[in-house]
Amino acid sequence: MPRPKGSKNKKNRTPAENLDALIAQKQEEKAALEAQRDEIAAEVEAQKNELKAVKAELKKVDKALAGLEAEKAANEAAVAAAAAKEAVQSRIDALLSEGKTLDEIMEKLG
Repeated sequence: MPRPKGSKNKKNRTPAENLDALIAQKQEEKAALEAQRDEIAAEVEAQKNELKAVKAELKKVDKALAGLEAEKAANEAAVAAAAAKEAVQSRIDALLSEGKTLDEIMEKLG
């Protein structure tokens, strides 16, 4: 038995006036979707610009913070050095008051 020609999945044709209405409807849908796309693209661009500004500000704050931390470390080192110098000086003064010679003091500190 021979097979029938043509697809069995063939769509039924609609009259021309229905096609015109469908074309108009799809064009309206397309226009609405394009407007929505443009709106979302504008929002994304605004968010990108805001993110860029926030990153720049964060970079400035990080730089200032690093400078302050370095300054704090330098101050702490200076205070520690001054305290150590004061401790050594008080020890030398105590040994000198006991009547020790400079050579004896150097051996004890040494």
